[in-house]
Amino acid sequence: MTPEENEIVEKLVTTFPDFGVIWKKYLESEIEDEDDEEYISLYSVASEFSEYVINLYHEKETEKLKKAFSEIELLSINGSEYISEVALVGFIEGILILRSHEGIALDAFDSWLGESSKEFWYGMHDFFTKGTESENN
Repeated sequence: MTPEENEIVEKLVTTFPDFGVIWKKYLESEIEDEDDEEYISLYSVASEFSEYVINLYHEKETEKLKKAFSEIELLSINGSEYISEVALVGFIEGILILRSHEGIALDAFDSWLGESSKEFWYGMHDFFTKGTESENN
């Protein structure tokens, strides 16, 4: 991962120590030798963090949810083009998809979504639902 990506991971595991434990276990299960490290990307982090956020929701960890979505929003508006893309496509879309599989209401995260995240959230939902419906007709 790039220094910028490593900085983001460090921020997440520092801000959310319980996620740090999850991330460490993920790395231990995925990395058998140094060559494997090159296949770990910020999208891997986003996938694991998305699952973590869904668990926070089930556990009613509202303060952590507020922090998590705040961090994602900051990445989406302050990061490089790549980091902004990962914040939205990796983190937000990942949570949106997992939410649908878990039967969580679409608006369940509204109070924590930032402006850019919320716009992307509902745009992707419309794409998944309305885009699919029009393609099937």
